[in-house]
Amino acid sequence: MEWPFFYNGLIFFSENAEKKGESILQSFSRQGKGKMAQANREILIVDDMAVLRNIMKMQLQRMGFDRIHEAQDGSMAMEILHAQRIDLVISDWNMPVMNGFELLREIRADEVLKDIPFIMVTAEATEARISMAL
Repeated sequence: MEWPFFYNGLIFFSENAEKKGESILQSFSRQGKGKMAQANREILIVDDMAVLRNIMKMQLQRMGFDRIHEAQDGSMAMEILHAQRIDLVISDWNMPVMNGFELLREIRADEVLKDIPFIMVTAEATEARISMAL
């Protein structure tokens, strides 16, 4: 199976998928029109490690995205998702309180949130994990 793996609105990245990941995000931004569309996209980064959230945020900003929200776990992410419109969720799998898989299940079970694109970031992208998330 080639990485990143995309299925039903869920994207998995291997450890070395930075370029492919950037292409997917560039495609996401092209759903609108140029830099203005990117500037208007609301992106939520969910990771318990502040350093990794910051790295992702800087990458997104370099790509022209400037409306970036952060949460340190899935529970905090759900609060943000219910408070405002989010166009894309980028989440780590392994987090305390509510992990990325639990967050994904909560989002897909919510009639208002279920169609939000979701990118799962993990170094543990085994076939068992992928099957679990699908």
